This record gives sequence, structure tokens and C-alpha cells, in this order.
Amino acid sequence: MEQVKTKTAPFRFELPLLKPTGAFRLTGRSDAEKGFVVFLDIARALPGMVRVIPHAGGQKYDWTKKITFHLDLEDLAQWSVFLLDPAPSQPFVFYRKGFDQKEKKMTLIKRGNQQYVVKTSFGKEEIVLTLLPSDVFLLIQGMKSLIEEMVWHGSRN
Repeated sequence: MEQVKTKTAPFRFELPLLKPTGAFRLTGRSDAEKGFVVFLDIARALPGMVRVIPHAGGQKYDWTKKITFHLDLEDLAQWSVFLLDPAPSQPFVFYRKGFDQKEKKMTLIKRGNQQYVVKTSFGKEEIVLTLLPSDVFLLIQGMKSLIEEMVWHGSRN
């Protein structure tokens, strides 16, 4: 059987943060045209699954309606600076245009010392997640690794 060659490789990096109301997934992979590319996917929990653990092979999150952001080196650096700020003066707001030119928006809000709220919207779809300090620590470490990969591979996105 002949192996089909594609322009994209499987993920070299994947950091899923699975929360009761939704999932936050940061991924990175090599791309023949763009170097190393990074995506952030956010999906809400399926109806009735917020407080449920799915059976083996079952789904908890609706990945068909995920909101995806393509992140570049500058984006990762800005996110990291915001997350490392012990007392940010205002929320971090991030915009992107979708393929259909609708605006995607993500807002990170620090609540006290212990948690961040992530609000994501695209059209009528809105997903709200809460990140705990352990999630933020993993996210910062993941972003650090992705920044190193992008620099190493000479990302062209």
C-alpha cells in the first residue's frame, strides 16, 4: 500500500486543557509551506455533558463547532506576557478573521489571584471557560515550547 504524502504532519505538540464546560487545545505541527504552525481550538461541552464523564469512546466536547485561532510568534509572546503579569490592568483581547471574514474574538480576564476566565466568540457561538493556576502554568510552559519550535523551524506564518 502506497503512503500518501500530505503538506501537513501530525501534531508535534498538543496541550489539551479539559474543563467541565469546554476544552481548550493548543497544538503545533510542521507545515511544508509555513514552517511550524500553531493553533488554539476551543470547544464547548455537548448538551447534557457538563457534569458527566462520557463512556468509553464517547464524546464530551463538540469539536464540530470549535473556534480555532491560528497563532503566530508575536501572538504567543503577547499571551505569555499577559499570563505572567501578576496584576494585569485590563483584559487581554485577541481578534482574528475567520475564512468567511466573520470576526473571532477571545478575551482573557484575570479574576483575583487564582483564576482566569476565557471568553471566546465567533458569530453567535460563545464559549466561556475558567482556567485555574495549574492550567495557566501548563499553558505558559506550552507556549514557551511552541515559541522555541517556531524559532527553531523559522516559522513563516
